[in-house]
Amino acid sequence: MVDKLIAVYKELARSDGLGWNPDDAVWNILRTDLDWRRTLRDLAAFHAGIGASVYRYEFAFRTPVDGGVPGAAHSLDIPFVFGNLDQPGMAERTGDDAASPARRKVAAQCTQAWGSFVRDGRPESEHLPQRPRYERDRQEITVPGSEPMVVTDPHVRRLDVWKKLPTIPPLSS
Repeated sequence: MVDKLIAVYKELARSDGLGWNPDDAVWNILRTDLDWRRTLRDLAAFHAGIGASVYRYEFAFRTPVDGGVPGAAHSLDIPFVFGNLDQPGMAERTGDDAASPARRKVAAQCTQAWGSFVRDGRPESEHLPQRPRYERDRQEITVPGSEPMVVTDPHVRRLDVWKKLPTIPPLSS
């Protein structure tokens, strides 16, 4: 099973298109899954399971900076959410309008959705499709972007494999 999982990550690294060293790309995708995707999906499923209103999104905007190598790096969404694209230093992280014409559209989606969520408890935006509440069975997530969409979590199959692998017990109880 482990060999199969490694093969999946190697294929993801080849198809990612970021131009990374394949071993670095495998490591980056694997760590993202283990540190973020798996944990947050399980947390969302837990909260949805007890009746909480849960909404998931995946920020997939890939910065053009450094040849696109950083991809949709952790915390890259923050200047989009808070409308800070014009602040000093942001173009070095997000690209400028010439290099990334979609960034203003993505910022409008994120700013409206987060503002609506804070105000009304629902992340809505006139620039995004209707966002369904997250449910364990459907596992739908919103992906802001030049073509925003709601999709079934595309990572489900490989994240589910991790549940089948033995884990290391905690060092203390």
